[in-house]
Parts: sequence; C-alpha cells; structure tokens
Amino acid sequence: MRRLTVLTILVTLGIAGITPILDRPATSPAGVVKPASGRAPVRSGNDWFCPPSSPLATYLSGRTIFEPGNPLAPHASVKPARCYSNLGEAISAGYRLARLPPGARYVDGIVFLPAPATFTAACAKSSTDLTYAAPCPTLIPSWLPTGAPPSCSFGCAKAGDRFQFQMWGFSLPANFEGFGGQPYGHLVIGGVRVGADLQRELALWCPRTHEVARLRVNGWAAGLYRCPPGESFLAGSTQIRWGYHGGIYGVSIQSQDARAVDIVRAVAASIRMRQTPAA
Repeated sequence: MRRLTVLTILVTLGIAGITPILDRPATSPAGVVKPASGRAPVRSGNDWFCPPSSPLATYLSGRTIFEPGNPLAPHASVKPARCYSNLGEAISAGYRLARLPPGARYVDGIVFLPAPATFTAACAKSSTDLTYAAPCPTLIPSWLPTGAPPSCSFGCAKAGDRFQFQMWGFSLPANFEGFGGQPYGHLVIGGVRVGADLQRELALWCPRTHEVARLRVNGWAAGLYRCPPGESFLAGSTQIRWGYHGGIYGVSIQSQDARAVDIVRAVAASIRMRQTPAA
C-alpha cells in the first residue's frame, strides 16, 4: 500500500510538470560541466608549444603559468595543460604566475634577465678597442630556448671605432608588433665616437629619424626617437640616444608599438659604461 501511494504521488507531480527531487541526478556545485578554457597546445615533433595568440602555458604540476621567456619553464618536451591569451583568463582557471629567476623581472609582458657574466666580461673588454666607453647592459630580454645566449663572440667593438651589439629573436607578447610586424624581437645597442663621421654613422642607424621627446636615463640627458619604416638598418624602430664622455650611444628595438618605449628605457637604464684605463 505504501509503495502504491508513493508511486501515485510521483505520477501526479510529473503530470503537474514538477520534477521530483528523487529523480534529480547529482551535479557539480555549478550545476553544469564547463568546457575546458584556453586553447590546446600545439605539437611539433617531440616538442609542445603554445600558439602566438595564446602564449601563456599552464601546467597541472603546481598549477603554474609561464610567460614566454621564463627560463624556469618546463622543457618543451613537457606538454602544457592549456594555453591562454592573458593572465586574467589563466588565473580564473585556477593557475598562478610562476616565479622568475633572481634578478629577473617583467617589463610589459617581456621577461628581462641579468646579462650572462661571460657577456658582461666580453663587453667590458671590448672597450680596449674603443676610444670611448663601452655601453654594457646588465639586464636584457630573455632569449629563446632554441637560440644562443647573447654574447660578444664576434666582437662588440667594430672597425671604425664603433660599438655594436645585436640581439635577435627574443619573445614578444602575441599582440606586440616587432621585427617584420611579428612578435619577434630585434635589439641593437650602438656607440660611435663624437667626430667628423658622426652623421654618417647615425645615418646607418636611421637616415630620417626624428626626436619625439626628451628624457633622462641614468642621469644622462637623452632623446627618444622614432625611425620611420623604410630600408635603413633600423627602419621602423624606437630608439633612445644620449651622449657620454666623447661618445654617442643608442638603444633601439625594431618596433613602433607604444610599449617599445618601456623596453628601450629598461635596457638603457641597465647600461653601465665600461672603459679600460689608459696604459
């Protein structure tokens, strides 16, 4: 009799359009199963990477987020859990930003690392071949895992009493237009002696550059310049230039993105002038 009564009640509720609680399946607290956020990583051979549109790699171990350029990220053979386009999205998914090595920091989404000791020593040594101080950075953008660390192995002191250090291929944020309009970095640090050949040397950097602001870097009076697109060595670049004890110096990144100013300022602010005492 009791089973019949319960069955009668359930049938009656069903006719009335009411779903009995006894028939409701167990659900998650949110009531629905959400699809995975972010994007899946892409495989290339034995390696995994996140696409440029979603460059933040996340890993289940430690629930960590690694921005491009962080040298503490797992090896490329380790598959990321998901890839995200921005930190807010990754953090909302339950991940946290991974730490950086000592002395490193973020500048507009780019990881900057202390310059390798071997590079710093070689840069300082190059001043023996110059008649002015060598501009040696102590903080530089993180280089790609597939590339070689920055160095002066081919000599930072060039013929004609010139200083030139180039760094190709460091990672930029996905929406950062770098070399060739892609998120690909090209940094140049240059120096020339004040003299008759100054204009010729500056023309090699950019023949139609124009100053857009005055600022101070490390106490030096400096100018911020934009080099328009064209065929010059640093076409389409953002530059900071200053003078110091008989030399004219510049830091340039091949980009006119608004954030490029912060990049060249960070590099210029880290520069230490190295000069070998006269014998």
